Amino acid sequence: FIAGSLIKWLRDKLGIITEAEEVEVLAKQAGSSKGAIVIPAFVGLGAPHWQPEVRGVISGLTADIGREELCYAALESVAHQVADLLDIKELSDLNELRVDGGMINSQLFLEILSDLTQTMITKSPKVETTAFGVYLLAAQQLEVKIGDISAGKELKASASPQQVELARSQWGRAVKKLILGS
Repeated sequence: FIAGSLIKWLRDKLGIITEAEEVEVLAKQAGSSKGAIVIPAFVGLGAPHWQPEVRGVISGLTADIGREELCYAALESVAHQVADLLDIKELSDLNELRVDGGMINSQLFLEILSDLTQTMITKSPKVETTAFGVYLLAAQQLEVKIGDISAGKELKASASPQQVELARSQWGRAVKKLILGS
């Protein structure tokens, strides 16, 4: 919903990074969010919550939380939002996610996403696939041979079900509090 905006916010509004790539570097240094949760509802909560009036929050702050942990929590928040979508009955049986966009440049984000969704992640060989998809459709219509198209790099979940359950329940409680408090 706001993955790119979240990274820009860390850079432009909080000033804790100077370029997007730093998020992964700092998050790796932290190794975890140490319980900090970022819910970046800058324009409300999107699917599956559909709460446009809710605004973002950072919770779980302690004196041990620094910019590194906030970067980790930011990456986690995007993965949690995807996991929230996969909790929808119609999507709950997916066993693979094919991803693109700027966030695929973060290996740590892809690992967190795979862990929290417990799905195989297939990273697109192209960062932005919308324009590439238009190209493929045009080539198909013109009967232009385009050659082999790689499916991309795959990543499998490594977190235990207990770790995932704990992280998802903490996220769920924070979202519920946010919704009830708005």
